[in-house]
Amino acid sequence: MARQTETASPSSQTFFPRLPTSVKETGLGLGFLTDLALKILYFEGNLTGYELAERMRLPYPGVVDQVLEFLKREKLCEVKGAGGFAEATYQYAIADKGRAMAREALDRSQYAGPAPVTLEAYTDAIRRQPLGKVIVHQRTMRQALAHLVIGEDTFAQLGPAVNSGRSVFLFGPPGNGKTAIAESIGKMILGEAMYIPYAVEVGGQVIRVFDYVNHSLAEDPSATTPRGHDPRWVHIHRPVIVTGGELTLETLDLVYDENNKYYEAPFQMKGEPKWGRNAIMQLVWVYDEIFVTPDAWTRVFKPAGVACRPVLNTKGVELKTAVQLVVEATVGIITDGLAFERCERCGRTKYLPVTRGAFPALRDVPTAPLVRTAEYFGSGAQADQRVLISQDLARALTAGGVRGAELKPVAESA
Repeated sequence: MARQTETASPSSQTFFPRLPTSVKETGLGLGFLTDLALKILYFEGNLTGYELAERMRLPYPGVVDQVLEFLKREKLCEVKGAGGFAEATYQYAIADKGRAMAREALDRSQYAGPAPVTLEAYTDAIRRQPLGKVIVHQRTMRQALAHLVIGEDTFAQLGPAVNSGRSVFLFGPPGNGKTAIAESIGKMILGEAMYIPYAVEVGGQVIRVFDYVNHSLAEDPSATTPRGHDPRWVHIHRPVIVTGGELTLETLDLVYDENNKYYEAPFQMKGEPKWGRNAIMQLVWVYDEIFVTPDAWTRVFKPAGVACRPVLNTKGVELKTAVQLVVEATVGIITDGLAFERCERCGRTKYLPVTRGAFPALRDVPTAPLVRTAEYFGSGAQADQRVLISQDLARALTAGGVRGAELKPVAESA
């Protein structure tokens, strides 16, 4: 193995997102920024100029002040009071004309978070922050894998494989540590921090980039922001993404939410849920979408290979106490003898919910620890696919003391 550790990429240290000093330097049009400001005022109510700048992650002088000046001139907002002599302390409220325009903007996109950056700025930032060539010596490798028991033969193969700078293929029976090794190596070689934006704007559409599930901040959120830093960019540790059999080509593509009119948007909630003693919940009338606390996902679902998505509130702000489990795989059940009805509108067959005894037997072997039934259950206007979990995951839920799930046995196939 090599005798040193180096990262030959000074360019990752030279990139620094500079604070825009004008609307033009943001790369966004005044129309886009006014729509975003109107949506934030529509949801938030009265805000000072400084508070609006904080919500938009843009500087007040030169940018947000110009946006507010336009809104006042067009009678889209009005001043309701002042907390000081500076204009930035004035209290701004959306006017009736602005409220109507905000609704039109929300029909196009319900995104009301930090201002995005342009695709060109995002592409340039990624190109200027390459990982670079990483050479790992034996001591560093042993420190990274110290929490695992690995034979010397396997260890001797991992070192050259990592230093090759090419893809590494780990294979073997389930439970022998492949994922743990891959995660440890990933965290070791992805040690550098990098900047990514909260969101990217492409042709008037918004693509969310940053989320608290897959990204971790490189600095304490309470730390002082470097002077001249563009707050639309977040300094994070390079992420290590783990996926399994649920990965499909569709999951690698952008997902457009038809309801909220922007990309990669999860379910919306009015606010942080009140969990009580539970850590798992379903939405009313949406029984096949499962939400858990981040702690429950980290302790139980993540080790089992179950991915998650962030959850937003209706203001576009990510919730800190809930994540949505990703359930992509489906499995068919044996429907012999089950009562059913057919929807007159869509023609879908819905089987009446099984309330007594075991759940019907499966036609196939599930391909993931968390799956949906291919068949729908319900009556009247309600229909959903039932969510099934593996026995190993059920035991992990019980052992971890995770409350909120009602577990029922599944009948064995004949």
